[in-house]
Amino acid sequence: MTPPRGAPGGALVAALLAMGTGMAVPAAALAATVGPVTARVHRLLDPPGPGRHARYGLALAAVTLLPVTASVLVTAFAGPLVRHAAALG
Repeated sequence: MTPPRGAPGGALVAALLAMGTGMAVPAAALAATVGPVTARVHRLLDPPGPGRHARYGLALAAVTLLPVTASVLVTAFAGPLVRHAAALG
């Protein structure tokens, strides 16, 4: 089975295995890591587009509203439960 287009080659896998085990990295394998690493650095340094920025904003709003909503619901349901418990006993 052949790897899909854009998949790391054998030299890249050999370099990653060598780095993970602490062995010396062959020069050919080390050179194979330059392309993917450079592409990753460029992706990290590029600012996010407007769509991604909007998604991050919506995710932040959802995460912020979740604890607020939960505390309001707990407070709203706690009163009737306390009154009911007091009536029982």
